[in-house]
Amino acid sequence: MKLTQTSRKTNRVYVLDYDVWFGKMAVSVNNQTSTKVKRLVFNYTDEDLQARTITVRGNILTGFKLFDNGEEIVMQRPLLWYEWILVIFPVAIGILGGALGGGLGAVVGITNGLMIRQTNSVILKVVVSLIFAGLGFLIYSVLAAAILGLL
Repeated sequence: MKLTQTSRKTNRVYVLDYDVWFGKMAVSVNNQTSTKVKRLVFNYTDEDLQARTITVRGNILTGFKLFDNGEEIVMQRPLLWYEWILVIFPVAIGILGGALGGGLGAVVGITNGLMIRQTNSVILKVVVSLIFAGLGFLIYSVLAAAILGLL
């Protein structure tokens, strides 16, 4: 997932490249790749050849913010209250099925969260969430039946 934002103060273009499944991220400023210092801290050299530090805060659900020497750049807004409910709804599979349901519920919940972020219509968000919950429950039921059939 690639998020792009332009700073209103400095007119710099920030790009946050985040791999949802593996948690890896990279930050670039004005097409210049930054150097990773720590897990969420990156260094780069600005146009005046000054060393600058960027700190990344947040995640896919709470939204991403970059802090560049005191300036806050919102890369992605946090989920709204009803979007949280829609994301967590498919995770209810985990209540039904222990480890198998929990793992499947987490994958479905993350995928559902990504889809909800890309959809603008509230009605479409609800429909997408119900489809993911239904598919997750169907996959769980088939896997559970196959496992019980093997025992």
